[in-house]
Amino acid sequence: EHQTQSSTGQTTGKWFIKFYAPWCGHCKRLAPAWEALSLKASEGDGIIVANVDCTVEIAVCKRFSVQSYPTLIYLADRKMFEYEDRHWSDDALFKFATTGYKSLDGKSVPPLPGWLEQLLAS
Repeated sequence: EHQTQSSTGQTTGKWFIKFYAPWCGHCKRLAPAWEALSLKASEGDGIIVANVDCTVEIAVCKRFSVQSYPTLIYLADRKMFEYEDRHWSDDALFKFATTGYKSLDGKSVPPLPGWLEQLLAS
């Protein structure tokens, strides 16, 4: 269910999503901090930490305009906020997810592709 909600953008709560590729060196370096963030966020802050493998979920990554790895997108209040800082400590990521994103102008969550786009993509 969490993967479905994070891929559709139709979420309840707040989601921090890492779009990655398994071969990506930067993604591998981020992994320990991302895991620590997941543990910290599960302690009652209402933040769901998710992973999307762009080598498998190609359509989802295309929908969110992922062009490099890792791409970190925070979904909150029906908007998306991209974490662009390369400071990848779990504390920095947690601060962004709890307060830092509020200083940014969020973008609209891209809509699900329609039936014609899905047909053309297959």
